[in-house]
Amino acid sequence: MKSRLRGELRGFGRFLALCRALRDTAYTLADQVTPEQWAAKYHDAQAAAARATKLELARDYDAAFKTYLAAAQTYMFLLRHTTDPEIKQRIRTVSGKLVERAGKIKQANKLSKNPVAKNDLSIEEQDSVLASGSLISGHRLARWTPGDACPSSTSAALPSPPMSPAQLMAGCTWVRAAVVFPQAVVAKDTTRGKDILQDNVSDCSIVTALMVAAEHNARFRSRLALSCLFPQDSSGLPITSEDGRYNVRFLVNGTWRSTDIIVVQIPIDDTLPVTPEKLPMCALVKDQDQLGPALLEKAYLTIMGGYDFAGSNSANDLYAISGWIPENIPLRRRLRSEGTWHRLSRGFYMGKCVLTLGTSADDAGSGGLDLIPSHSYAVIGKLNLSSSGCSVSTHADRVPATDVRETGDRRQLVLVNPWRSDPPESTWTSGLRDTLPSAEDPEVMVIDWEDVPASFAFLNVNWDPASFDYTDRVHLSLPAHKGSDTPVTAQKRKHLRHLRLRVEPDAACESDVWLLLARHTANPLEKNEFISLDVALASAISRQDGVVALPPPPASAMTDNLYDLYRFMPEAGASVYDVTIAHEGPSPTFAFTLTALSNCNVRILDGSPPLPYKVEVGGAWTATTAGGNHTCHTFYRNPQYLLKLDAPISPGAEQQRIEVLAETDKETPINVRLLYADGKRVDHFANRDVLAGESTYNYGRASCARDEVSPGRYTLVVSSFQPDHLASFKVAVRSSLPVEIAAIPPEGAGMFSRRVDGAWVPGQAGGKSQPLENPRFRLRLAGTANVKIRLQTPERPLELAVSIYASDSSGQPAQLVASSGPYVDHVCGAVLSARNLPLAASDYIVIPSTARPKEYAAFEMLVYASTKLEVSPL
Repeated sequence: MKSRLRGELRGFGRFLALCRALRDTAYTLADQVTPEQWAAKYHDAQAAAARATKLELARDYDAAFKTYLAAAQTYMFLLRHTTDPEIKQRIRTVSGKLVERAGKIKQANKLSKNPVAKNDLSIEEQDSVLASGSLISGHRLARWTPGDACPSSTSAALPSPPMSPAQLMAGCTWVRAAVVFPQAVVAKDTTRGKDILQDNVSDCSIVTALMVAAEHNARFRSRLALSCLFPQDSSGLPITSEDGRYNVRFLVNGTWRSTDIIVVQIPIDDTLPVTPEKLPMCALVKDQDQLGPALLEKAYLTIMGGYDFAGSNSANDLYAISGWIPENIPLRRRLRSEGTWHRLSRGFYMGKCVLTLGTSADDAGSGGLDLIPSHSYAVIGKLNLSSSGCSVSTHADRVPATDVRETGDRRQLVLVNPWRSDPPESTWTSGLRDTLPSAEDPEVMVIDWEDVPASFAFLNVNWDPASFDYTDRVHLSLPAHKGSDTPVTAQKRKHLRHLRLRVEPDAACESDVWLLLARHTANPLEKNEFISLDVALASAISRQDGVVALPPPPASAMTDNLYDLYRFMPEAGASVYDVTIAHEGPSPTFAFTLTALSNCNVRILDGSPPLPYKVEVGGAWTATTAGGNHTCHTFYRNPQYLLKLDAPISPGAEQQRIEVLAETDKETPINVRLLYADGKRVDHFANRDVLAGESTYNYGRASCARDEVSPGRYTLVVSSFQPDHLASFKVAVRSSLPVEIAAIPPEGAGMFSRRVDGAWVPGQAGGKSQPLENPRFRLRLAGTANVKIRLQTPERPLELAVSIYASDSSGQPAQLVASSGPYVDHVCGAVLSARNLPLAASDYIVIPSTARPKEYAAFEMLVYASTKLEVSPL
C-alpha cells in the first residue's frame, strides 16, 4: 500500500516540478502586491505542497489534509494577483491537484473527527473576502491597480446606468459629451461647492458630497473626490481623455475598485442623459464648462443601480468616492451639542472634515424653514457678520475663512441647496430664501447651530483618514450561523464575531481610537440588514463608577447603515479591548471590513476562542417587572437570575472566564450586571458587589465579562433604562466553568400582598428619636405567616426604617417584634423580613419612620404575607 502511495505521489511530484518554472517567468501583478511579495508567497505555497506530500507519506493524514488545503489556498491567492493568462492556467492546475490530493485523503476516511481549523485572518483568507466582494449591482468590478490610472482602449466599459423615470419622460437619450459641452474640461481647481447643481434626479446625497468636496478642494487643494477620476495630470487634476475613456475608482466592499466610463467611443452608449432640447439632466456645473460632476455621478449611479436612485446619505457616498471616514450623527436623539460643535468646528477649520445636513420625510416646514423633505444640504460658503446683520459671500475668486463660524455667542452654519434655483418653478422656496436677508445667491442660507436639530434630522460628516498616524484593517466573511444564536428582535440574526484590539497608549499624546465597521454588499440599496459594533475592556475587572450613563445611539446600536463608526478614548494603561461585531438580517453570509485608526499604535487581533459552556434564557420587561435603571425606586422589580458556576471538571484548570450578552430590540437601552449576591434578588448594590458590568446602557445589546471567576452562585440583573418600558430580551452566558441559569422569583412571589400610601405630616413625623410619633398601620394576619414589608419614598431617597409592634389590649404599640434594621437611604427603600410571625390576639402595628424628625414626605408600603392579610391606617 505504501509503495502504491509513493508511486501516486511521485507523479504528483513531477507535476509540482513543472510549476517551479513559475519563479523564472515574467509576470504582471494585480492589486497592490509587489513582485517580492508575490515571489515570497509562491515560495510558501511550494514549500507547503512539498510538506503536505511528506506528511501524507508519514501517514499523518490530518496534518497532510490541512497542509494540502493551505497550499491550495495560497496558490489561489497568487492566481488572483497575476494577470498573465499562462501563469493563471498553471496555478489553477497546481491548485486543483492539491485539492484532489486532499479529497483522496478525505474519501479514504483517514481523517479524525476533529474539524480543520481555519485562520480567517490570514492574508489568503482576507484576500478571498475582497475577491468575493467584486460583484456589485450586477457588475463585476476589478480591484484597483496603479495601471488603471491609464484607461485602456481595449477593456470593456460598464454599460450606462438605467435612466430615471423623470429622464425617460423628458425623452432623454445618451448624447456625447462633446456635443453637450463642446468647450468643457474635466475639472478646475477654481470650482466652488455652490457651482455644482443637482438636476431632476433623486441623488441629492451624491451631489452634496461632490459640492462639499469641491469646496474643500478650492480651500485646501485637496483633490477631494477628484482623485478618483482618471486620467490625471501631474498635479492630480483629472484631464480630458483623448479617446473619451475614463476610469473611476470607488472604495467599495473593503477595497478600491475600478470601472471604465465611455463618453465618446462608438458604439458604446453615449455619456450623458440629454433632453430633445439639448438640456442635460444630470449633475452640472453652473457654467457648464466641466464634465467631472456628470462623470462621477454616472459612474457612481452605475454601481448604485441607476439614475432612479432612492438616495443614500452623503457621508456614505463621499466615503466611496474619497475614502474619508463617514460619521452619521442623529440630531434629534441624545445629541451632545457642545462637544459635537467644538469637535466639528475645529475639524472643519483645519480642513479635516466636511459636513452635510439631511432632512427626514417629515421635515417640510419644520423649524420655521420651508425645507425639502428627505433632502441633503451642503455646509459651505463664507459668512460675514456685521452690526447691520449677516450676509453670505460666495465669490469664486476668494477662499472663505470658514464655513462654520462662532462669533460672540452665535454659532452658525452656511448651507447650500443642490437643486438649481434659476427656473421659476424651482423647489427652492421663497420662505427658505427669506431666511437670509442679504444673501448674494438665493440658494445660500445661514442657520444657527442651536436651531439645526429643529430643522434637520441628520448631520453627515466625513473625516480625513490621514489625520491618524496608525491604521489597521481586516476583512472577514462569516457563513450563515445554524446554532441557537437567533435574537428576539427579528429572529434573523445569523452572525456574531469576536475580535480583539491591541492599543498602545502614548502618554505624550492622548488620542482616541476610531473603529469603522463596513458591511460588504452586492446590493447597496438592500434593506433590513443591521450591523453593530461593541467595545469593552478585555481586562479582568469591569469598572463600575456608580453613575448611570446613556450613550449616543451610534455606540453599540444596531444600524441599517452600511457603515458604523465607534469612537472611544483608551483608558490609561489599558492595552487590549474585546470587539464584538454583530449582523442581523436575511443575508445568508456576512462579509465586512473593520478598520482601526488612531494616533496610538493599534492592531486588530483574532478574538479568543468561544468558551466551552453556554446557556441561554429569554425574558421580558412587563408591567410588573420593568423597573428601570438602578437610580429608580422600582429597580428591584427587574428580571434577575441565579447564575451558578460549578467547579471545573479538570482540577487546576487555567484562568476561568465568564461572558454575558443580552439583546433586545434596537430602540431599547439595556444593561446587564453580574453581582456577588449568592443568587438572591437584590434591590441595591455597591461597587464592591459588582463582579462584571458597567453603568452604561446600550441600545439593543449589552455585554459584560470577567476573568478569574470562581465557582459559586451569583445574581444577574437585566434592566432597561426607563421604568415601565415594555420589551422582550434574550441573555446568553458563556463560561469556561459549567454554568446554569434560573430565574429568581419576583419579590413577594406566592404571597398575599397589599399596597398602602401615606405621608409624614406635622404631628406624625417624629423620626427615629420618637419612633412612635410616626404614622401607624394595623396589620391583621389570618395565621402564622412570613411577612415582608418594603417602605419607599418615590419622590426622593430618605433615610428610612420600618418596624412591626405587637399591640396591647388598648391597641397601642407594646413590644417591638421585627425591624428593617438601621436606617438606610437606598433608592428602593427599606425592607423588613419576618419569619413565622405568630397569630396574635391583637393586631400588629406597622410604623414607618424617617431618620430625622419633621421630614415631611409621601411614602408607599408594599406588605407581603404568606397568609391572608389586611392593612389599614390607624
